[in-house]
Amino acid sequence: MHNYRIESLTTGRTFKDVFTGEGFLLLDPTHSDEAFIRTVYPKKSKIHLNREDFSRYEEFLPTNRPLAKSSRSATYHAIELGDALGLSNLFITVSGYVPDRSSAYITGSFKECEAMSVLARMPDSMKTQTLVVASAGNTARAFAYASELYKQPTIIVIPERNSSALWSPHKNTQFTRVLHIQGGDYFDAIRAATVICSLEGFFPEGGAKNIARRDGMGTTMHEAISYIGAIPQHYFQAVGSGTGAIAAFEAVERRIARDMQDSDKRCTLHLSQNSPFTLLVDSWATRKRNLIQYSDSLERKHSAEILAPVLANRKPVYSITGGVFDVLQKTNGHMYAINNTEAVTAKKLFEQTEGYDIDPAAAVAFASLKQAISQKTIQASDTCMVNITGAGYRIAHDAYDIHEIPPHWVLPVEKIERHILETMLSE
Repeated sequence: MHNYRIESLTTGRTFKDVFTGEGFLLLDPTHSDEAFIRTVYPKKSKIHLNREDFSRYEEFLPTNRPLAKSSRSATYHAIELGDALGLSNLFITVSGYVPDRSSAYITGSFKECEAMSVLARMPDSMKTQTLVVASAGNTARAFAYASELYKQPTIIVIPERNSSALWSPHKNTQFTRVLHIQGGDYFDAIRAATVICSLEGFFPEGGAKNIARRDGMGTTMHEAISYIGAIPQHYFQAVGSGTGAIAAFEAVERRIARDMQDSDKRCTLHLSQNSPFTLLVDSWATRKRNLIQYSDSLERKHSAEILAPVLANRKPVYSITGGVFDVLQKTNGHMYAINNTEAVTAKKLFEQTEGYDIDPAAAVAFASLKQAISQKTIQASDTCMVNITGAGYRIAHDAYDIHEIPPHWVLPVEKIERHILETMLSE
């Protein structure tokens, strides 16, 4: 729908978006080094602030068909909350079902802006194949909702223990099928999804390598910049894969390139994880590109202990060119480890002050703001943006008739094998 091009971060060359029988273009096909590709939009691209839905960002999205009707993220000056923390310029960007704050994502999180952008990137010809999405919860819910709107056949792979996060306002999901991984975690869901994508007729959503996913999440930063009238000095978000933080960085780079101002400014990234699962925190502490390696058993143990399971990603996009290491380094960023008690305390303060519920990952992000204040990595007058990535679940459940999405298949983790999955999916 728009005249965008794709740029290789390795070679700098630009090229058109193409679609093959294997699905999305995720890497530069002419270069062997693995590095992100990035979308390049015309300099005249703008945010349509007169629109109150997701289409206000469409000129910064790689769309090949119209955007389905969806809400948007919204930014506001959190004066009372800022006063409680001693901050004069605290801004909250909320992505959730909080109509009073102008954000009404029915699925309750910023994963909905990812899903809408990914589905809009696909040409109609790809409907003959099945999209495969691995998720720890919020992404699954968003893609289930978006796939019904776009009538796109989709298989969602999710750990059985996270299945309560998979619900929909649709009573019957005609285009979405669900595979529960019994006894596994998010890493196992990714492993099963990878095997499925090796079968004929299935293609991967692509995760962080999908430009549409990052650009969809980048709309939260576009929203904040438009509302504040400047690039925020500090950006706070809890991370699992780190995709959202990369998206925020890329959005800032685009605004600098478009406006040709504030070129000496780089919004500092403040990223957090829920301890004891702190793979990214520990890796960044070394200031080396290599991701620290922990044992499978230890990572499984830690992922089961945290309040925010969506943050337990054992394959974050850290080392890849354009990944978490690079964006933290370029912004002089910080990382924080937030334990469950700190997250619960932060959640209570936020909800009491702001009047709506937030999910555990958002509570981790808010707790990291409190930690940054105590560590003096921010000043009282600095402009700070906190990305509240999920909120208003209780409000949404009161407003809509919500339905759980039952599994079509249940697969024990020890049976993730090609021949078993092939037989299961053919039944």
